[in-house]
Formats: sequence, C-alpha cells, structure tokens
Amino acid sequence: MGIPFDTPKYTFTNQTKFNFYNPSIIPLLASERPVTVTFKGNVASSLTIKNTTTGQSFTYKKSLNKNQQLDIIGLIPMVDGTQRFGNDYSDRSFVDYAIGNNAIEIVGSTDFTISFKTRFYY
Repeated sequence: MGIPFDTPKYTFTNQTKFNFYNPSIIPLLASERPVTVTFKGNVASSLTIKNTTTGQSFTYKKSLNKNQQLDIIGLIPMVDGTQRFGNDYSDRSFVDYAIGNNAIEIVGSTDFTISFKTRFYY
C-alpha cells in the first residue's frame, strides 16, 4: 500500500521544518478533501505555513498566543471557533498536500504545536 514501516508523525512541537506524509493515492486538495491543521503557539505578528513540496503557503496576519487555537479546515481559517477568512486576518491562500512526503515549514513562531488530521484515500 506504500505506507512506510515507521509510523508517520502528524503532531509536531517546536519543529519549524518537518514532513507531513500523505499515504493516499491522490493529492489532498483543500477544496475537495480538506486537511484540518490545528496550531497552538506564540506568534508575534504573523504566521506562515509553507508546503515547499507544492509551492503553496498560508499566512495568518495577526498575533496569537498559546491560549488561542488556529484551525485551518481546508480553505477556512478559524481562531477559537470564529471564522477568520477576511483580508484583515489572512492572505486568503490555502495549502494542498501532494502524495507522499510534503516538506512543511513554519515561519513566525518557534514556540508551538501543530497537528494534521485527515483521511487517507485509496
């Protein structure tokens, strides 16, 4: 099935560069098969989540603290359950995930936990 013997990680703490593994046989597109990304951490002014594999990134333009939770559900960013999709909050971009390893980079925070929740499609 193409799944590695090592169990892939889907939660990362204070790692600004890591791999998110998509063992599906299709890409996970934000508009069709959304991945839920949950971020909790300290952000001074803005946060960018880059997928260097696909060349896409998402930027949240506000500060955050560890008591706040940013969820990105496909195309929709939410902070503590409130939608934050407008130009004042984000750059209205999104991140897709290719088949296999996706090289992710976090810019704007070094004190955080980020996790990825999705289904895998075969």
